Amino acid sequence: MLPFLELFQSSVAPHSLDNDGDYKYQGLLRSSHKFASEISFHLDGNTQERVAFLCPNNASYLIAQWACWISGQIVAGNWHAIDMSTVRLLVACMLPVDIKELHFLVLVARREVWRTLVACKGLMFLSTLCKYMEVLTVPMNDKHPLPLMEHYVNNSEAKLVVTTRHYAKMIAKLCLKIGSKMLIMDDTLQISSRRTDGEDIAALDSFSIGLEPEFYETSEALIIYTSGTTGLPKGAVLSHRAIQAQVSSLVQAWGWTRHDGVLHVLPLHHIHGIVNVLTCPLAVGATCVMLPKFDARQVWRHLLSNARVNIFMAVPTIYMKLIEEYENNLKDREEEVRDICSNKIRYGMTETGMVLSNKLEWERRLGYVGLPLPGVEVQISGPDYEPLVTGDNSGSVVVSTDHANGELLVRGPTLFSGYYNKPEATSKEFTQDGWFKTGQ
Repeated sequence: MLPFLELFQSSVAPHSLDNDGDYKYQGLLRSSHKFASEISFHLDGNTQERVAFLCPNNASYLIAQWACWISGQIVAGNWHAIDMSTVRLLVACMLPVDIKELHFLVLVARREVWRTLVACKGLMFLSTLCKYMEVLTVPMNDKHPLPLMEHYVNNSEAKLVVTTRHYAKMIAKLCLKIGSKMLIMDDTLQISSRRTDGEDIAALDSFSIGLEPEFYETSEALIIYTSGTTGLPKGAVLSHRAIQAQVSSLVQAWGWTRHDGVLHVLPLHHIHGIVNVLTCPLAVGATCVMLPKFDARQVWRHLLSNARVNIFMAVPTIYMKLIEEYENNLKDREEEVRDICSNKIRYGMTETGMVLSNKLEWERRLGYVGLPLPGVEVQISGPDYEPLVTGDNSGSVVVSTDHANGELLVRGPTLFSGYYNKPEATSKEFTQDGWFKTGQ
């Protein structure tokens, strides 16, 4: 069985994935299992094939993702159709690094960077201060030209492209051009997953949801496309073990429970939306309220009035829009807004997952990112990658004061496996003793 599915095997917590209605884990698993059989059929029963998909921000996305993993495939270029206004991001400000402090600080990232963990009174904002640089060209959506879509499919060597009826015409053109197979998800899979007929999720065990545990211990799960400073987007490969390590670390550090409810408005083609905002709540049987796209008024309505929502995660542009909406229409509710808002910080990137975070119960120190998350080792290194400060979740040690600042290195089970089919590019990102170079 998939590792994270096992965590909520007996859960019956409501899972609201979009404005079409509430879903149960049982229904989602049932539909995913059925669709997994279709995927296996189209791939001749093979496993670890690359499958790309374009789905709306609703239950169809989750069904496609789970079905790929249940059938043992690698999700490649998991695109998401979004309103581009939600992905035009701001450049985050630089943070100082002082190795004399026993706190690990980082500079703003050259790739995808998540910087903000906002914990509130009764409401936890998990916000994002990101610097995307060329990553603005990476997200896959229905407004992107065919050549960019073609790059994702060709580069990942995707054997199958999955989509819904809504995007079938677009994907058909792509598949016809490059010769890939296309599979359209039947609308009834999403509709039937909303049924609540009382079936116990444990009964699904007889369907063998997923492959043997040993398979997931050694297999890849996901390819997320990200770009560095030059060239076409590269596919960062994440294993099932890495995703599980990331989820376990975040659940422990941020205190996720089945009683939480997250409002999801982020795109599902980056690790932030996939792991932090979607997989974490699913792993503990929590509720996920998923909006089809970002709308400032709707977000404020949920944050202020929806009793099921106590967690929210976003990116800078979204927070700017929320502030704009507040200034224009919510000034008379200032006290309510203040009651739910305070601020804490975190840091991570596609290749590493989340790395640093303020502790959930700690008071925020302005300008500080926080401490390493559970299971993550970090090091601030000098110009020749000599250690200046080393540490993990239990504490840190100043090794040398020869330099006033240095580069943040990361090591641990949360790291990506490498860039797909790019061994030289992968090798350049690691030191000889296995530390990942963040470039910060």
